[in-house]
Amino acid sequence: MSGLEQKIDELQLCIKELQLDAHASRIAITVLSSALNSISGKPGHLAEVIEDGMALSGPMQFDFPVEKDYETKLNAKVLALLSKQN
Repeated sequence: MSGLEQKIDELQLCIKELQLDAHASRIAITVLSSALNSISGKPGHLAEVIEDGMALSGPMQFDFPVEKDYETKLNAKVLALLSKQN
């Protein structure tokens, strides 16, 4: 196997691990936020609290270059994970 093929295999393995981590994280976040929302007795409560905090905070600073609308997309995904759908 050439060096390039080996690197490709390593990257494919890394992608699979990242996909598994992302999936596990989404499940854990959904379960925890559902439990917290259930305790509060108000569906979507956790997302509302986080959304209020997002509105009060300034723009996020990232450690890497991001697209112009990255923060908006990120916030939307976070709120969706916390059981608040658009």
